[in-house]
Amino acid sequence: MYSFHLDQIVIDTPASLQVVYPSHDDTDKQLAIGFERLIEGYNRRLPPSHLLFVCPSGLEGRIRALFDERDDLSKRLRSTSQVVVAPFDQNGKVLEESVLQIKRKKDWPVTDDFVKAVANHALGQAVDDTNTILRAPHGYVFSKPSTREKQLFVRAENMLREPAILSIFNQLILRKMPPECEIAYIDSFTILSFALSLKSIMHYFAQFDQSVIRPAIENFRSYEVSQKFRVPNEANYVILISASTSGELARKLVDENQAEWGRVIHLLGVGKDDGRFRQSCVYFRAYESTGDERRAEGSA
Repeated sequence: MYSFHLDQIVIDTPASLQVVYPSHDDTDKQLAIGFERLIEGYNRRLPPSHLLFVCPSGLEGRIRALFDERDDLSKRLRSTSQVVVAPFDQNGKVLEESVLQIKRKKDWPVTDDFVKAVANHALGQAVDDTNTILRAPHGYVFSKPSTREKQLFVRAENMLREPAILSIFNQLILRKMPPECEIAYIDSFTILSFALSLKSIMHYFAQFDQSVIRPAIENFRSYEVSQKFRVPNEANYVILISASTSGELARKLVDENQAEWGRVIHLLGVGKDDGRFRQSCVYFRAYESTGDERRAEGSA
């Protein structure tokens, strides 16, 4: 269960918001333990005014049951005016008509766009907290296995210091997944945890919809891509790249290995705000390429 705080303007009013992402593969016992730890935290700090759960469709009933089973919550969440559960489908889209208002002082229309923005904020916060983006000291560069030299180096695995963040990546990758993917190519073992978690949540959705396909995972070495490497002729694959500061690997796969840009997903992109590169990224942060680098707003 991954959670974080942020201050937002909610229903035209400044509010403290806690967002919680339960995991699709938690047992009832694990979900209850995570919920108890969440509530215990309010013994040490002021509860948020708004509490939002974002979960795969099918979990919302279990979350409501946790609230129904706790007689002490009305007192412990006395200052929390809104408690909402927003389920999302196998495409990562919030089912707005299925949003549960567990505690409501007034209507809070939690939309798909709002949840996407919240998830993007969470990833940006995690990038900063885990030093995922590294910049070489003045006069130095990072030398990559591909022999290219870069001022920036992005370590996507740093974000897994808190493994539960995979729940956010799952939703956002699903939003970018092409349909009917039978194969997921990964560029390194760095991304294996993300790919396995994605496969797991697709297995979860397949229990309710047999048309959902769990892709096989195949590895290719990003810095030794041979021209003999070929992606399938039919449209049944996705290519997952852990991180990039340029999108160069994706362009090489398209130019030399018959890949389609629309089937390439970068977990993290940092660098020049190239429209096509940016759109392929789950999380993107623009950096100026000259002078002192200035960070712009990130986006998913």
